[in-house]
Amino acid sequence: MYNVVNQMSFTAKTPMKLVSGIRKIIVEIVKGAMYNKGEKLSTIRGSEVTTKENTGHSFKSFFFADLFNDEKRALELFNLLENENLPDSTKVVLCDEEMSKILALRNDVAFIIEDRFIIVTEHQSTLSRNMPLRILRYFADILFAVALDKGSIYRKTLIKLPIPKFYVVYNGKDTPRDSVLKLSDAYVDKSKAFDLEVRARIVDIEYERFCRCAETSGSHPEQYSNVYGYSFLVHEIHKNLDKGIRRDQAIKRAVEKCIEEGILTEYIKNKGLEELLAMLSYEYNHADEIAYRAEESKEEGRQEGKAEVLSEIVPRLINLGLSVEDIAKATGLTIHETAARYEVQLKNNENKK
Repeated sequence: MYNVVNQMSFTAKTPMKLVSGIRKIIVEIVKGAMYNKGEKLSTIRGSEVTTKENTGHSFKSFFFADLFNDEKRALELFNLLENENLPDSTKVVLCDEEMSKILALRNDVAFIIEDRFIIVTEHQSTLSRNMPLRILRYFADILFAVALDKGSIYRKTLIKLPIPKFYVVYNGKDTPRDSVLKLSDAYVDKSKAFDLEVRARIVDIEYERFCRCAETSGSHPEQYSNVYGYSFLVHEIHKNLDKGIRRDQAIKRAVEKCIEEGILTEYIKNKGLEELLAMLSYEYNHADEIAYRAEESKEEGRQEGKAEVLSEIVPRLINLGLSVEDIAKATGLTIHETAARYEVQLKNNENKK
């Protein structure tokens, strides 16, 4: 909405005091609107994601969620994130089918290992700073659905809870600037004491940086073969897309490269090549659709914001005694639109007398 201020135009004859006064009025209106309304958060409702592609199958999750919603692979991911080396015999408690559907909508996974409750969210684009808020919602939902007896919260006995650990697995092109995202970053006034904090640690597994980091630390990325494979496959898809290869072919070639290199062999075999290709195609189409809707919503918001600001600015300019022509030039409205508003405002002023 601040663009409205910048789009105002004035003639050389317009007194500078009047120009300054008009701009102050506009800024006050915009600030008031933003303070009263606050930032709007866009969400995807918790409905089951299902779509039928060429195979006729229904898909209820995305690649990352599907890959690591498995005890063995979840343990591997845990060992990487927590810098541990727990044996294959370690008990892993995955979320039940109902909660997995909710998590899969956002390509997230959750599981309990030993005394820790792990929630992992995956990102391939610019990191969302609202991630801690999203994780907080998931943690509460999953805790009540999976970890707690429905009536146990009303008992006097203290309920023992697993230790929550939250991670954002980042697989985008840009190196993340932060190592931790905090819920408190969203608080209006962080200088005051608060009682709730959520921290999500960012783990960068973009293929090239992941390999460099492993080389520096003296480890080999293939000891985490599924994390490495996930990173490699996403890297190959983007590399093919950057070459201008059509999306379906870019995905197919990337999967074929994995098969040739012996990467994610077990997963691809169990999943089935055709179903994996369809799932990946849906995921990338879905990402494009969300980006398009977000841009569309921004444009609608800009138009609504401009209309709202003008509805308050024009009456004030009229009451300041500006002519129809000056108001039209100042606001970008047509002479016809300005004259109509002018007439309405004069009638309103008469009615108030």
